[in-house]
Amino acid sequence: YDLFIAPFAAFEFMRRARAERKWIVLGPISDHPMNPRRLYRHVAKGALASCDRAVLIGKFAHHVPDTGGRIRAFAHVHEADAFLREELAPGDLVVCLGAGSITAWAHELPGELAKALAGGGARSAGAGA
Repeated sequence: YDLFIAPFAAFEFMRRARAERKWIVLGPISDHPMNPRRLYRHVAKGALASCDRAVLIGKFAHHVPDTGGRIRAFAHVHEADAFLREELAPGDLVVCLGAGSITAWAHELPGELAKALAGGGARSAGAGA
């Protein structure tokens, strides 16, 4: 159950980290025996306790409770990407967890945000990771 344990290790890191805003981005959690609704609600609870904002990605991510906008759920990584490009700002700390295609996306995100900022394509406050 490494993919289930990993978010909680990241939450502990984020609790101790210092940044203007702390974000966690979690890719699909699909290989766990817990009911997906309960699983995502459990993960959301941990995210709320340790981060300012969280992004959950996956076909069951929409099962998170209403958090007043602190947690956003997306079915696909490209939807999360568009959201983060608009929301991230200099000084934000972003931790991405997941496997498969989200790993490559997370690796490329800082460079893409830097290009957007340099080209004036980021939101008016800027973007960074």
